[in-house]
Parts: sequence; C-alpha cells; structure tokens
Amino acid sequence: MDLTFTTAEGKFNVRVVAVIVKDEKLLCTYHADRNEYTLPGGRLRFAETAEDGVLRETKEEMGISAKIVRPLWVVQNFFTEKNSGIRRHEFNFYYLLDITETSLLQAPDRFFTEDEGSLHEFVFLPFAELKNVRIHPAFLPDCIYDLPQTPILLSTVRE
Repeated sequence: MDLTFTTAEGKFNVRVVAVIVKDEKLLCTYHADRNEYTLPGGRLRFAETAEDGVLRETKEEMGISAKIVRPLWVVQNFFTEKNSGIRRHEFNFYYLLDITETSLLQAPDRFFTEDEGSLHEFVFLPFAELKNVRIHPAFLPDCIYDLPQTPILLSTVRE
C-alpha cells in the first residue's frame, strides 16, 4: 500500500526520488502533457524503507539494479495541483544512485520504458540546460554541481 492519503484539506504523499548522473547529465522523466521534467521515483510503500523504495522504483521504471551512494535531500513540498486545485503536502527522499554496473551507462540520452502499462520517457539533460527547462524541484539547477555530502532538509512552496 502506497504512503498516500486524502483528507478534507488535501492530499498527503511520501515519495522516493533517484538522482542519477552520467557525464554531467541528469536523468529526468519528461512529462509531455505538462512540458516539464521531474526526477525518476515514486511513492513509498507502507513498512518499506526509503532506501528500499528508491531501489524498487528504479527497478520497476527502468529495469535496473542501481546502488545507493548517499541520501541528498529530504524535501517537504507544499503545492496546489493546477488542474484539480487539490492542495498537496509531500515528503520526498532524494538519493544519489550509482549506475556503473547497469545498462544505463550505455543508454541513449533519450529512451522510453513501460511500467504497469504506463510509458515513461527518460532524458539525460546536460547540467547547463537545467535552467532552460521547466523542472521540479526548482532548486536542482542551482545545486546539481555541488551535491551535499550529508542530507539536507528543505521546504518548498509552489502555487
């Protein structure tokens, strides 16, 4: 069971997020319907550690068995969905992953995968291009060149 629930005030969600870097490029998921990029990941399940969750998500979405290098950020995120107007409160756990022993090292800069009937479009975006695209979280272009050595707690609010 995913760690997500709805209240009269909005929706709460716990997510795990993979930070995957190759040749000064960041692996992103492209959402054509919103013309924006996010990082790969998904909802954490009940009684699952965040570490196990991020590895499960990368296995499900990309078919790879990556390794965790270290946690980077814990982000408390507040926003309102544009289409539905639903208020959201999320906790996101970001992990830097090692892909040296996976097929992603040979993957093209744009590739597609299918997971449970959903098609995912992945793009390795050059760090220098991150400021020129719509990407969430918005802090990524400013900190991708200097990833933290110990986890940092952040709060973001977007309308």
